Amino acid sequence: MEADDQQGATGDWVGLLGFSQGAKLCASLLYTQQYCRERLGQEPPILPHFRFGVLLAGRSPLVWLDSDSNAPPGLANDATTYAASQVDVPVAERLRVPTLHIHGLRDPGLESHRELLKQCCDATSARVLEWDGVHSVPLKTVDVRPLADAILSLTESSAGTGAPDER
Repeated sequence: MEADDQQGATGDWVGLLGFSQGAKLCASLLYTQQYCRERLGQEPPILPHFRFGVLLAGRSPLVWLDSDSNAPPGLANDATTYAASQVDVPVAERLRVPTLHIHGLRDPGLESHRELLKQCCDATSARVLEWDGVHSVPLKTVDVRPLADAILSLTESSAGTGAPDER
């Protein structure tokens, strides 16, 4: 982000996109920011206010990314609890930041990706796009076009959510 700014970029940072473990990290970061704001009454340090996430083949459980406080129920906060943390995030605590979940229907981990959606994300703020693919990022036009349209729709619908960055 700093390198981008140094090269002259001026816009707000508004969304995250991640594939596989990167999608898990994106969802975890969005959740950590939401929890810090809503439950702890504080802004997460340094990072901008991300308004949405695009999660390609992400898995649960979410990982707690705030080293200054204990992880909420259903989240792993270290390597020891990670394997044992397969609990649903309580419904009232689920990720409500808008997310787009991209699932390959021939991905061997499809059920795990669906668990991230069902166990960690609020159904009212999550969208799903399925494609006829394996565990990879869509590359063919027939698969990319619906993905691009869904991302544009997500950016438009989340444009008025939250406070803009002061950049």
